[in-house]
Amino acid sequence: MNILYVPSWFISRKKPSNGIYFYEQAKAISKFADNIFIVYPKQLELNPLKLKNEKNIHFYPFPKLHYKRTFFFYVFLNHYIKKIIKKYGKIDLIHAQSFFWAGVESAKISMKYNIPLIITEHHSRFLVGKEKLENIKVLQKTIENSSKVVFVSNALKDSFIANIFHDQNYQVSKFSVIPNLVPDDFFKNLNEKSSKIYDDIDKKFIDKKFKIDKSKFIFSTIANLKSSKGFDLVIDSFYEAFCKTKNLDKVVLLIGGEGSYKSSIQSKIEKYNLKNNVILLGQLSRQEVEYLLENSDCFVYGSEYETFGVVLAEALAKGVAVITTDCKGPIDFINETNGIIVKERKIDEFSNALLNIYNNKNRFDKEKIKQFAFENLSETAFIERYKKLYEQTIIQR
Repeated sequence: MNILYVPSWFISRKKPSNGIYFYEQAKAISKFADNIFIVYPKQLELNPLKLKNEKNIHFYPFPKLHYKRTFFFYVFLNHYIKKIIKKYGKIDLIHAQSFFWAGVESAKISMKYNIPLIITEHHSRFLVGKEKLENIKVLQKTIENSSKVVFVSNALKDSFIANIFHDQNYQVSKFSVIPNLVPDDFFKNLNEKSSKIYDDIDKKFIDKKFKIDKSKFIFSTIANLKSSKGFDLVIDSFYEAFCKTKNLDKVVLLIGGEGSYKSSIQSKIEKYNLKNNVILLGQLSRQEVEYLLENSDCFVYGSEYETFGVVLAEALAKGVAVITTDCKGPIDFINETNGIIVKERKIDEFSNALLNIYNNKNRFDKEKIKQFAFENLSETAFIERYKKLYEQTIIQR
């Protein structure tokens, strides 16, 4: 099975986390495909990230241009598919990540070469806003020319149908939901993977960054520091919950991430005099994220909206119970056995959830949380679902 894999954006040196899930999903797909050819727009940088071919994963970058970008996206895609077919033979399926613009341009290639097309949609634009009429027409035509359309959550699928098809059933038989993945390796603790890695990370964090006091109850959160991620709600609720109950000396809130809202968060920390309780850790590496989650008692999330919420899935993979706002996508996998969904974005409701978990430390079973996450959100589960979808799509074509 030869797969042409086309992400709308991809990892770069400047933004290593941008599209990292596309890369992780491609690696998962490579475990059952003969070859996977990744044709992707490459960020223009002074020192660009150079991706080397890995076993049966082949990279074909092209410059990410904003001038006539749809035209050049198609031109490069068409150029590379000719090159790939000549060298490796028939392409069995095209898998595009997000409609704009990989999905739209891949649909044209699909029609030209008579290759079945799957489009997976992740983008929050379909969750929070209305599309322009010209975009709706482009989307409807793209769906007509695709074999299957996958959404990463039911909330995203329902919102898409409401906005693009105005709740009509046209073409929705092509639609399905498959969640994003957490790599199987992420479910292991760092000290299970490599004692050297664990020792290095442990020393770095305790000495330079985290200074985790394990006698305290540790709340954590990880996100880009921007207003829509709900840091005001989280910090206001944290203060409300533990200042009034005079338990501030027993809790800490660790925040991972960087972004434009950092100064506002710092001002709020100063306003409440929480410098010893709310700690900004800065941007975290992949292993640092793991370390933080493994040392957390509860993961909190105040986001206004999420199409999926990968970091929440990662918390569950480490067996950590979560508190989250009802931000749409994550309600597919958060339930009474692994966390609390705060239905309304109110300080009293969120603070009550914080106190609930703090006062009931044994309420959640860590191993059962991990087991649920592995069965539903792991790389293994992802591979099983997509392998079946690929085979059905190729046969039906």
